[in-house]
Amino acid sequence: MVKRTYPLLFLVVMIFFSCSDADDWGELAMGGAFITSQTSVVVIDSMTPSLSTFMIDSIPSNSSLKNLMIGRYNDEYFGEVSSTAYFELTYPDFSDLDTFFTHYDSLVMIINYNGIYYGDTTKQQTIYVHQVLEEMEEPDEAYMYNTTTFKYSDEPIGSVTFTPCPNFDDTLSIRMNDEFGKMLLNMMKEDASEFDNMDYFLEFLRGIALVPGDEDASILGFEPADSAVILKLYAHEIKEEKTDVVYEFPLYNDDNTTFNNFKADRSGTYLEGLNTQKNNISSGQMDNKAYVQGGTGIVTRLDFGDLTKISQQEEKNVLYKAELVLRPYADSDEQADYPEEIMLYTTDQYNRLVSELQNDDNETLIADFNYDEETREDIHYTFDITNYLLDVLDEGYDETEGLVICFPSTTFMSTTQRLVLDARNKSECRPILRLYFLYYDYYDNDDEEK
Repeated sequence: MVKRTYPLLFLVVMIFFSCSDADDWGELAMGGAFITSQTSVVVIDSMTPSLSTFMIDSIPSNSSLKNLMIGRYNDEYFGEVSSTAYFELTYPDFSDLDTFFTHYDSLVMIINYNGIYYGDTTKQQTIYVHQVLEEMEEPDEAYMYNTTTFKYSDEPIGSVTFTPCPNFDDTLSIRMNDEFGKMLLNMMKEDASEFDNMDYFLEFLRGIALVPGDEDASILGFEPADSAVILKLYAHEIKEEKTDVVYEFPLYNDDNTTFNNFKADRSGTYLEGLNTQKNNISSGQMDNKAYVQGGTGIVTRLDFGDLTKISQQEEKNVLYKAELVLRPYADSDEQADYPEEIMLYTTDQYNRLVSELQNDDNETLIADFNYDEETREDIHYTFDITNYLLDVLDEGYDETEGLVICFPSTTFMSTTQRLVLDARNKSECRPILRLYFLYYDYYDNDDEEK
């Protein structure tokens, strides 16, 4: 958007912010006219946008994937949330394998923590490794979605029960079934055709699903890279002396089939009624709260009904700044930290995301986050939406259009980051649209003061 300034009708209720004199403002040129020293800056913060919550039907889960998310936990606000990670593996180089002297030791799945987690990591939890039984193809030949699933084996081929330490441990090792491991080694010894190329190998091992157990614990983030997800087959050779050997099956993502499947059981929460993207529920029906959650596709819609009160110029004033201030609901960060970055999309009457708001440098507009960890006072997000508001008023405000509060795409698509917003209209924590006006007298060069 190009930053512009339009003269606007001065609203009835105004809070006097500051008055200027000649020393403060002097005479400012505006479009060939001059502003006299009789200039006031006025701010209006009595406008409360309305908030509602809806669920995006499906979001790409393999696009710009930054995290493999695995686990389950019960969220006070969002219900039971779980994530299963899917991916494919490639086969190792085993040209040095000595068929006669090589003996099997173990098969281990190794995945690397990336430090992201939601829920309680002091609780013990289980991850099961299952073999995918059908070809992992994109539903629309472009994306895997957060709702995409593939059938996998009833019985796991590996598992681990553990208490996670994502901030201290680098890796998690999952011991695989020896029966499955010995089968792989025997196929390699026999130079099976399944190891001739990737097409044949993927017909044999179509994919892996890392599935959480039933424990109410945490969702953990892992790195989705071939160097961070490896199936390792440990063996040894016995000749003159014993020699350990390792064959690696790294993650394979050339066909973009690494993704997360997110599920949520919202029974008993205010979000239980969410079912389609066209159905948004007002904050008044949700205990005066609004919700955003990555992975499951929950977002907050924001509407400015009071903007219809602003019409074209009849008084001497200019709207020169507009701020949107949002506050998280107090202490809603007990199970997950407040997100540091939120952004805005424009939306239409069908809750479709149209375009992201950008700043003056044509970059994604990210809110300024005010948070003091020690005092935990006045926690809030602030957006400068001046350009957006001026464009809307210039083109004519359409009440069927609004804004959507969301996370940056990589966070929204591949984490379960969440935010609960305070939407109490009469509270000091209410959402605010703060408008700054420059109120002035002006005159042309050769005219009398107007």
